[in-house]
Amino acid sequence: MSRKLRRKIKLGATGKFPQGKFNAHDEGALNVAVGVDPKTKKVIIDFGKPVAWIGMESKDAMRFAAFIRGRALEAGAGDTGCVRASGDVLCEECGDTYYHHPSDMKQLDSEGRPFLRVACDGTRLKL
Repeated sequence: MSRKLRRKIKLGATGKFPQGKFNAHDEGALNVAVGVDPKTKKVIIDFGKPVAWIGMESKDAMRFAAFIRGRALEAGAGDTGCVRASGDVLCEECGDTYYHHPSDMKQLDSEGRPFLRVACDGTRLKL
């Protein structure tokens, strides 16, 4: 991940517990970046801090897995492009709208904000 991008996105602990504290070792929510190193074509997951474990609900785990799968496809086959879709469309895999899928942090607009979403099957979506 580039230093410029890392400065725009504060990675690591947020100090918040949006779903309550899981156990005594829970350090709270974590901002994570997932990308592809253009030289090595390796998928990079940057937690922003040392992490012993992560936990999440099933729905969030499915989204995280889809996001990593999307980066893996990108690493293996180069830029896969994107398809246009309405954010109101229901995903065939999870049943949620595309609006609720994770943002693709690989491509940012001129103000450093993501503008693509990633469907459960790894497809990059322009809503």
